[in-house]
Amino acid sequence: FRERPETNDILLCAGDSDYSEVVRRGSRIGKRFYICAVGADTASELLSLSSAFYPIEQRLGLTPQSQQALDVAKLDPAQMTKWTSLVKQLDKAEQRLPTVVRSHFVNKWLLPGLGYGTDFDEKAMTLDATVELGLLFDDRVSHPETGRPVRTIRLNRDHPLVKAILLR
Repeated sequence: FRERPETNDILLCAGDSDYSEVVRRGSRIGKRFYICAVGADTASELLSLSSAFYPIEQRLGLTPQSQQALDVAKLDPAQMTKWTSLVKQLDKAEQRLPTVVRSHFVNKWLLPGLGYGTDFDEKAMTLDATVELGLLFDDRVSHPETGRPVRTIRLNRDHPLVKAILLR
């Protein structure tokens, strides 16, 4: 950092928590870090320190093997029922908004009574579960006005369960 003071934006293509201290120190002297890594394997501490996060598998259009092997005919009806409201709500939000900010979706779209929790933390945990299942993509982008990172979500429209729900 000291050798190139004119460099303010740094793309780090790694998700290991070992880089957290480097990002922390660079941020203290005004450097902005953008992380590109495998989403599920990226350290949460590193994500919290970054200006934006770009899941590499999403950018390359890759699907985990566990999702590729899923046969639509073998979808669990209970899973279909469980996730239908959330998928349809997020689909509506994506149609109306250019980017769906995660906290906005939790507060304004995941209403109590849908079965995804009654407070913000419970609903956020539900979204974490859908990301783990591969139903949603979770990302970080810079807020257009403040430049601060915000978390966004969007449907994984290639996931068989999401496809089946949206075809209903």
